[in-house]
Amino acid sequence: MGLFSKIKRHEGKVGGGFYFVSVLSLLLLALLAATFLVELLSKPNIPVLSSGFIHLAFIAVGGLIGLVMSGRISVFIHELKHSIVANLAGNKARGMKIEEETGHFEYSFTKNTAHLNGFISLAPYSFPLFTLVALPGFALLYSKEPMVARALLSAALGLDLVLNAKDIGPYQTDFSEVRGGFLF
Repeated sequence: MGLFSKIKRHEGKVGGGFYFVSVLSLLLLALLAATFLVELLSKPNIPVLSSGFIHLAFIAVGGLIGLVMSGRISVFIHELKHSIVANLAGNKARGMKIEEETGHFEYSFTKNTAHLNGFISLAPYSFPLFTLVALPGFALLYSKEPMVARALLSAALGLDLVLNAKDIGPYQTDFSEVRGGFLF
């Protein structure tokens, strides 16, 4: 924040044109990735397929870990993702409250960072926290144990996918703060 930046509390809906363009871009990238995956799987006798099955198996392992996480730990991870993205956007954290099934993260923002509030609201549903944490381990292991490195990264991805999906629901106030709401 600059010397003359005004601190402003959140008021009204967040996320504008930039947010909607990014969501559409992600949809296009997902379709492109699915096309490449179908192309890869349609080719017989490729050694990548055996590592692909290992990848899927460890995504499932990470997903199972995510399914058993609940309570305060799950709420903490949810609010931590808000916090990380808010700090990356250049906002200042004001506080975090964690209870058994609910939580709240509060931050202050300026006019210069207000356009990023939609991303901060939706961070728990898209931010790959465990995948990012696993990347250094992947980098260290890959040259000596590539399959272990891939398994680690795949399990982290599975954990991220399940935790992100578990949090999605119309009961989340994060969606009511974003233009388009839960339906979008």
